[in-house]
Amino acid sequence: MVVPSGDRHAMSDRTYAKRLGAQLRDRRKLLRLNQTEVADLAGTTQRTVSQVEAGKAASVELYLAIADVFGLQMTLQSRDPHSPSRSEAGEVAS
Repeated sequence: MVVPSGDRHAMSDRTYAKRLGAQLRDRRKLLRLNQTEVADLAGTTQRTVSQVEAGKAASVELYLAIADVFGLQMTLQSRDPHSPSRSEAGEVAS
């Protein structure tokens, strides 16, 4: 799962949460799980899963727990496709 990218200034936290929630909901349905099953496996409540799927912002830990239930991992990627990765740029001297 890739965290939605785009111009940070043009995309609100709410938009990120809604997009991520929709991705998680779609994955849950693909796996034919209900919200209660996901909640039990993620160590949270059905209500919380419902809120996340509806786009309510949650903690990183909660997003990771739900993603783990689905066999997904979350990654970050640069918004700038021309920006080198750390491995490409080499270590930054301190």
